[in-house]
Amino acid sequence: MLMWITWIRAMSIAMVVYLHVMARITQSWGKVPIDEWQLTNITVSLGRVCVPLFFMVSGYLSLIKYENWKIFYKKRLLSIVLPFVFWWLVYFLYEGNTDKYHFWFMWVILPIFVIAPLLNKFKKWKYVIFLIMAGFLSKYTSYVAYFLLGYWLVEKKFLEKISTKVMLLVYFLCGMGTAWLTWKHTLNLGYFDEKYYSYYAPLVLLGSVALFLVFYKTKYENSIIAEKLAKHSFSIYLCHLLILERTYSLGPVLQFALSLFGGLVLAMIVDRLIVWIQQKISP
Repeated sequence: MLMWITWIRAMSIAMVVYLHVMARITQSWGKVPIDEWQLTNITVSLGRVCVPLFFMVSGYLSLIKYENWKIFYKKRLLSIVLPFVFWWLVYFLYEGNTDKYHFWFMWVILPIFVIAPLLNKFKKWKYVIFLIMAGFLSKYTSYVAYFLLGYWLVEKKFLEKISTKVMLLVYFLCGMGTAWLTWKHTLNLGYFDEKYYSYYAPLVLLGSVALFLVFYKTKYENSIIAEKLAKHSFSIYLCHLLILERTYSLGPVLQFALSLFGGLVLAMIVDRLIVWIQQKISP
């Protein structure tokens, strides 16, 4: 795996876990000290790029080369369907609940992978940027737009002339802008509303593009932790709530660490089992 992709995946899964840990604070407007809420609002706003980054990386990896649709489905769909089915059963058997809020991701990414071979035919269309822009007009198609955008940004390379420092500044300003808008909007309403946290909000979109390019243009040293988090990021995403929802009393820092790295341990064990199953069912 390319190191810039490794670091995007590792940082993105850490951001996802952090957002889920801190959600109870952002949703507690008026019930927690305002300085605690504001600090959480700022860090969460900076982290809202995590899901768009996942879609952009998935799009880049899926579209960078053409694969026969049978090979693509066998390789891509099995790699996400088997872990999902396993953890879905775990939640069902352990909690009696399969309607976990983070499963929304599955109902979005699965259809996108289904149509990915079709998207592969459009990726070099000279007007594809207009298709991407149109996708962001609706939340229902914005994730498809992110999927295409990841490939397009790397392929076109025209943004490479912009320095990493400028892109990092753009990302930071977008995060701060999201925090300010969320605070003002919540203040006006009298209760917390995550309108500006939306993954298809303009500032989140711009910040995601900027940070994606920062990762792409930066040179990295090898990191075992980053490689493990990246390799098992999908399974960590699926299983981390098992730990997170049982550690609220420990405080956010310890809860975050246990959810992320405890999730990594669970993911490593289960992913090894799933690889064994894949080998058994493959001809």
